[in-house]
Amino acid sequence: MRNLPFAKAFDNAVVICFFSRLLSLFPLVWKLKRLFNLGSKKRLKEAIGIIDKFALEIIKSKNQEKESDKSQDLLSRFMFLSSDYEFQDQEQKTKFLRDIVISFVLAGKDTISTALTWFFWLLMENPCCGRLIYQELTEVAPLEAVSESRMRIFSYDDLKRLHCLHSYIRDNETVSTCGHQLKINDGR
Repeated sequence: MRNLPFAKAFDNAVVICFFSRLLSLFPLVWKLKRLFNLGSKKRLKEAIGIIDKFALEIIKSKNQEKESDKSQDLLSRFMFLSSDYEFQDQEQKTKFLRDIVISFVLAGKDTISTALTWFFWLLMENPCCGRLIYQELTEVAPLEAVSESRMRIFSYDDLKRLHCLHSYIRDNETVSTCGHQLKINDGR
């Protein structure tokens, strides 16, 4: 993940929230931690600060993009729709958008890892598909052009050329039928 402090803060906040349920059995301990800003309550507050900062940077970046082009991503649509809502002030609108960003990160985090795990398992079961994807990737980004020490970041145009990879990610049936040849019945 490119923003490591955010990822760490996000994971820490999730763990702290989980264990705070255990501490709810001892409300006095949790209240004292909150009152004196100690232990896990202090770490949670710090983590939430980092998460909020990250989400607000995304919103700020999207506001700058919005002025230059018509983006069609989900956050841009929420930003457009939020202009119809009656917020008390700009801060309330920003908090609304911040909560949307954080909700999508939380919802997508485990979903993406599960989908990728399933995808790589299917590729292991069907090595011919892995070879096709490898061939496609090397055509789009030749190995000679990428040094081993650098990670290759694909442009949107590069990604549009990865038809095989796109097909396999979107449709598990494509992976499971990879390499099977169909013959047209010649009428016999």
